[in-house]
Amino acid sequence: MTMANLRYVLIGCLILWLTLGTGRTAAQITVNGNSEQGVINCAIPDRDLSLSQAQTFYESGCYNAAATVLETVSQQGDSINQAIALSNLSLTHQQLGNWQLATDALKMAFERIEASNADHQAAIQAQALDVQGQLQLARGQAAAAATSWEQAAQLYTQLDQPNRAALSQIKQARSLQTLGLFQQVKRILVDVAKSLREQPTSDGSEKAIALRQLADVLWMTGASEISLHKSDSSNEQQTRSVQSLLKESLNIGRELNRTDITAAATLSLGNFYRHQFFKDISQPTIDHQKAYKNFSNTLFIYDQVINETSNRPLALQALLNQLSFKVNADIYDWLSEAKGLSTDQQRELQTALEPTALQTSYDTAKTQLSILRPGRQTVYAHVNLAESLLKWQQMKWQQNQPLAIDGTEILALLKTAEAQARQLDDKRALSSVLGHQGQLYGLYSKDSQGPRQNAYLETATILTRQALSQAQAIGARDISYQWQHQLGRLLTAQGDRDGAIAAYKGAFDTLQTLRSDLIAVNSDQRFYFRDNIEPIYRELVALLLPPTRSQQSKANADGVQTSQQDLDLVRKVMDALQVAELENFFQAACVDTTTELGKTLQPGDAGIYPILLDHRLEVVLQLPMVDKTVQQANTTSELTEDYTLQRFSSNVEKADIEQLLSQIRRNLDSSNPGAVRQFERASERLYTYLFEATEIGPQTKPQTLAIALENALANSSSKTLVFVLDGPFRAIPLGTLYDGENYLLEKYAIALNLGIEVRESTTLPNGADLKVLAAGVRNPPIPFEDYVLPNVTAELEKIQTSGASVKLLQEEDFTRETFNQQLNDANYQIVHLATHGQFASNREDTYILADDERLPVDELNALFRNTQAIQNPIELIIFSACRTATGDNRAVLGLAGATVQSGARSAIAALWSVDDAASVPFAEAFYQHLEQPETSRAVALQQAQLTLKTEYTTPRYWAPYVLVGSWR
Repeated sequence: MTMANLRYVLIGCLILWLTLGTGRTAAQITVNGNSEQGVINCAIPDRDLSLSQAQTFYESGCYNAAATVLETVSQQGDSINQAIALSNLSLTHQQLGNWQLATDALKMAFERIEASNADHQAAIQAQALDVQGQLQLARGQAAAAATSWEQAAQLYTQLDQPNRAALSQIKQARSLQTLGLFQQVKRILVDVAKSLREQPTSDGSEKAIALRQLADVLWMTGASEISLHKSDSSNEQQTRSVQSLLKESLNIGRELNRTDITAAATLSLGNFYRHQFFKDISQPTIDHQKAYKNFSNTLFIYDQVINETSNRPLALQALLNQLSFKVNADIYDWLSEAKGLSTDQQRELQTALEPTALQTSYDTAKTQLSILRPGRQTVYAHVNLAESLLKWQQMKWQQNQPLAIDGTEILALLKTAEAQARQLDDKRALSSVLGHQGQLYGLYSKDSQGPRQNAYLETATILTRQALSQAQAIGARDISYQWQHQLGRLLTAQGDRDGAIAAYKGAFDTLQTLRSDLIAVNSDQRFYFRDNIEPIYRELVALLLPPTRSQQSKANADGVQTSQQDLDLVRKVMDALQVAELENFFQAACVDTTTELGKTLQPGDAGIYPILLDHRLEVVLQLPMVDKTVQQANTTSELTEDYTLQRFSSNVEKADIEQLLSQIRRNLDSSNPGAVRQFERASERLYTYLFEATEIGPQTKPQTLAIALENALANSSSKTLVFVLDGPFRAIPLGTLYDGENYLLEKYAIALNLGIEVRESTTLPNGADLKVLAAGVRNPPIPFEDYVLPNVTAELEKIQTSGASVKLLQEEDFTRETFNQQLNDANYQIVHLATHGQFASNREDTYILADDERLPVDELNALFRNTQAIQNPIELIIFSACRTATGDNRAVLGLAGATVQSGARSAIAALWSVDDAASVPFAEAFYQHLEQPETSRAVALQQAQLTLKTEYTTPRYWAPYVLVGSWR
């Protein structure tokens, strides 16, 4: 091998070593060569420093030593040698969290490349672009990273290195995914799949790695397969599944006799089945047989790697993944509710989860760890094992059972990891170790009392502060928020409310800076958000809204008053939670920053934030500032520049509210008189808790003067209520709340804000100035032929005769192509879709139907975000025959998601399937009222529903419609 080729292979190895197996689903262990026990040797020799020496230090986790060597080497030799050293130096500084030094090193690398006329200039430039993409993505610059990897792929293609080009394209796709550009991701992955299909197996290990990474990115973006033409001249489709891609990678590894490749492909397959299992049990209606199959496959595949591979690091990785899978509490929740499983299947599951099986896995992992060569990856392996044991302990503690493992064993694992991290001078690894030690002491404080409990809490707090300090020293925001959250919980347990609020605010602020970084998809992604992200928002709000003195017995609080600043922060936190939930739905940071609701409220509007806490229902009322002098004279609410904020509270258990919401939703779409009576009783009780909630004013205000929310609204002359809904409340249309005489809809127009940007918007034009694109399908395509809508034609005719300028697309005229063309050719204020569709709490099950195909929510962006729509955004999109997924309380996120993807300012849809015949008078009434001067879309919707109510007395027909987004 020539020296030039040797240089290229070296830098390639370093980059490849860094990019293998990313993600939270697996414990990352990578060891070059045989694993062996020993002391880490980071001592730098006095002379003969070289790139190979730097690589040895790098792979051992001696990043500071590697950086020192590379700094010396980067000043030696020709420009190409220096460029290689500087690129690797940038990688090393990235590992250390030295972002500016990494940037500076890379800048110098490009300067050296540009100054060189060597034959290998393009090859080294491609590698440097690879490093640049990694740096940009780590710093939250996903779009720039995608461009760097695109350029790297182009260079690799010119160099006739298609497998390396494919690897760069896969990284490009991952970065575009974080931006929500799913159609671009799909196109890139199709290109990669075609390229890999055409490469002979003899191309070796790089093709196997690319196939595996393609499979991984497919399931991480929510797909289980990819379709492409069998050849460039054929229209016949070929489907490549995740399993088939991994099988091909596995076969290449076998042909090359590479156990690392075969084990890695098998491990990826296990991670895929794990992902499928968690996806199964997160559905509103669980297919228990399917979940069982994926559970069984996960354990079987992990066992294969554990028992059949000679690659010890990967075998240990599989063992740690399997153990972390088995101690996941959601598995036990599913098992307790699983229906339709045979006795043998239940026995198999219980055997796999027996404490003795977990103990055996732990003992084996501990033995394997003891013979693993020290280094960063070994540190994380110790932490991974300790984390699984902590979860196991947590489950036992919650079930009031004896703890599974002596805490000293977990601490010993973490102490070993701490010693290695300190020897490596690895702040990130040390932060992880110290934080988990703090978590351990925090857990054991819950099982203690008196002085011992206080000692545990104090130790946990000290360790957590140290972990946070290490993380912040290197700008590691992705772990900083975790320790800020942990610190907040510990300080809360110690009664330090102010300190806890400061810690939670730190975690909240850190989360707001991360956004796209948090979208990295986990195999149990929804559960990760629920358990690790959402609690930060909710626990901060609970601290900012302390219980009143009458609520102290249940909450053990001190009755601290809520300041104006605290109320304003509550509002901001709940707004941010809406955005976070919507981004969790998309698995991408593709939601525009929310314009503050208070800045868009006008006289007659009211913003309402219902917040469900464990023992009470809190409500924050936001009213626009009309006249500051008048407001100060007539209300005790505290003031800001644009709006007033008031707090209201009801004593009620969270479970009681959730039960009422469930009863309302269950009976709402029924015409049965008994069900209607049950609905009205539950609705009236919920109305009482929400609208008769008592004002909690400033400390100076006598409580006898406190008023209820409904009185505050009446005094404000509000006509439109804009709800920022806490999760459970999204399951019902709030217009159906009943005060004993009238529904809320009869008193107020209603809109929802669900994390969508509240854009400045005016009322819609009248008559021929209002342009409407109305499209509908009576007989949908296979396999949706059961969703026939016989009254679509009549509905579209009513719209056409409304007085607006209407363009119709019916039946075979409503195709993806014609629809897209119309959106490009004209500026429409309203797009009215009279076709079947569904909104669910995941992207895959959210779609609308054209005459020729199903249009997933991911593709709405490509259809709607054309040049015309960007310059003149659609004001309103109406999904008149769509519905939310049955039993899915988070399905309204699908509606919000469709609105975001379409670029519309607002949307109207139904929360359940409505009678097709009722859509005709609804459409007629809506457009009639919209024709009235200065009538907002919220009022037009309200009046259309009231028109339906005169014809259909039960809420099933008139209640399901909701308006999301701008209400003007």
